[in-house]
Amino acid sequence: WNSSAYGLSRYYIEGLGANPLLSALADAQSAVESSRGWVSNYQWVIQKSCPLWNSTAILADLDLASRRLVDSQTLLEPTGIYSLYCDASRVAVCDGALPTLGWLVLLQALLGLVCLPALTFTGSQFLQSVSEGHQFSRLRQEDHADSDEEHEDFNPLYYAIYAFAVFTFVVGAFMYFLPSISIVRRLTGTLLYAAGIFLLMNSDLLVTFARLHYQMDRFKGNNNNFEKSLTEQAGKVRELTRAAKGLDTISKRFNGNVKQAIKEVE
Repeated sequence: WNSSAYGLSRYYIEGLGANPLLSALADAQSAVESSRGWVSNYQWVIQKSCPLWNSTAILADLDLASRRLVDSQTLLEPTGIYSLYCDASRVAVCDGALPTLGWLVLLQALLGLVCLPALTFTGSQFLQSVSEGHQFSRLRQEDHADSDEEHEDFNPLYYAIYAFAVFTFVVGAFMYFLPSISIVRRLTGTLLYAAGIFLLMNSDLLVTFARLHYQMDRFKGNNNNFEKSLTEQAGKVRELTRAAKGLDTISKRFNGNVKQAIKEVE
């Protein structure tokens, strides 16, 4: 906080303390005035030694330096710095960049939410009108039927998530571009705006991820059931193997006569 940059910022922002730049310019102005006085008071001494010498050029240069220092002091005054700030930052950013960015976001939203779905719909209608009245091979007809079934089985969750993404984006954009004094509302608007953009760009991926996770759970459940079934079938196979060995023994020792085997066991 003892640095010149801190003191300069504190002077221009809070109006407290001294401006090190103005102090340096004041010292330079004092030095110029002192030089002017010295030349005016002692020029006769130099003219005695050098009769052809003239103080006009030196005094003109000192006057020019003094005027430049005064202009610099005027420029570095808070009023001058504030006018430059208004021209360079406030007017350029607030009156130029932010409205342009807002229009860009609104146009992108219009293109993404209205024009792109309209293009998809018109393209689908055009392709349907072109394909009407044409004959296809059996394979193509089956492929066309499969595609129709897949289209009919399109998961409505995609529409629901997209509608939620549009709602989040609209609310977030409204709260972001029309901020409030409340920090909570500004933070909420920024987060909703960012979340809406993310959902608009990745809504289908989120639904696909959820469906894939659900199918993976079903696949794991089927694997567990299959493993249990394999274990049960392995037990039955072992029992049948033992029974086959017993029957093979009976066949070898008793020539397939089960009654004789029972009598010998009894």
